Amino acid sequence: MQWLPEKLCDLSNLRHLYFCPTYNHFQMPPKIGKLSHLQTLPFFIVGDKEDCRIEELGFLKNLTGKLDIGNLELVNGMEEAKKADLVGKPKIYELRLNNNGALQNKEEFLKMAVNQLAAAVVTEVAGDA
Repeated sequence: MQWLPEKLCDLSNLRHLYFCPTYNHFQMPPKIGKLSHLQTLPFFIVGDKEDCRIEELGFLKNLTGKLDIGNLELVNGMEEAKKADLVGKPKIYELRLNNNGALQNKEEFLKMAVNQLAAAVVTEVAGDA
């Protein structure tokens, strides 16, 4: 599969989206963050166009399960990566990062993800006491 329909994002009550992309040329539909009720999204491929960037993940607060994020080499630094709001997705239990060989961005993104998730765990434990 190389693309999803652009109008997919008009299905605001969509809960589960299953697909298997081919990374080389796959494009996420613009504004996938509008699917605010989405719970299942096995893949998110970062795009280079407006409304296809990593920050679209930040709007998807209800994601659960596994998430594979691809094309991390297109993320422009830590500030943009933070907009994915991984800490706001406590029901994701497996996170895979793919970057087509651009190791620096993957390491930066992974460090940010680990720091955010660790902070969330510490906050939750502190709140339980």
